[in-house]
Amino acid sequence: METVPLWLQIVVAIATIAAALTALVAAVNSGASSRAAVAAQADANAAWKKSAEALDEANGLTRMNHREMAAERGRLRRAPLAAALTSFADSVLWARFRGESDTKVAQIRRDASSAIGALQTNADEPTSQKFTRWVMVYAMKVPLEGDDAEGLLRLSNLLSAREREWVADPAVALAAIRAEPGVVLDSDISPDDPYDFRVS
Repeated sequence: METVPLWLQIVVAIATIAAALTALVAAVNSGASSRAAVAAQADANAAWKKSAEALDEANGLTRMNHREMAAERGRLRRAPLAAALTSFADSVLWARFRGESDTKVAQIRRDASSAIGALQTNADEPTSQKFTRWVMVYAMKVPLEGDDAEGLLRLSNLLSAREREWVADPAVALAAIRAEPGVVLDSDISPDDPYDFRVS
């Protein structure tokens, strides 16, 4: 069954109110019975209630649409940073898997830092700096053996999943990271910072 558009419901309700009020005025002016006047008044009240409900629904949908659009804009701003972090993490993990030197791994980080820093700013997200820091430290410090191809794939998939979570909902991603940082911790959790990952 096809749903009647909300705007059409509102138009119909307003037209019904006008018709009911016209009937009420006509009944009163013509000296019709009180029963007819009461019936016309009831019709007008019912039409008014229906119109008010339709307007409330329209306002609710508008507010919801604004929230959804704001959320989508946030996701679009965060996505480029997440993509750059995915590329960086994969490069670091692959270099470590191949047995590249610490100097080479550090160079990968230096080469990526400038572009990632700019994307942090464009992301316009308060958690972007901490999330970036966690991804970089995780990729560089998480245990990885040179002959563990399955481990390499698992770590890459985990990082990609966290990055997708962060794009969709930063709070969800950061809560998961806080619960399981996955790297060697070097200090106590700050009681004042719910997103303290304790990584250097």
